[in-house]
Amino acid sequence: MDNIKILINKEKLQRRVKELAHKIEDDYKDKEINIIYILKGSVFSPVI
Repeated sequence: MDNIKILINKEKLQRRVKELAHKIEDDYKDKEINIIYILKGSVFSPVI
């Protein structure tokens, strides 16, 4: 585990996720969004 190289720091990643969330929100403002999750061996608990 000592050889792990961080490519994107936490702050930059969080900022980009927020930017993408705002873009998606603007692009789909008056539309219904359907999301399908396909998971194998995992549990996903969305918070709405």
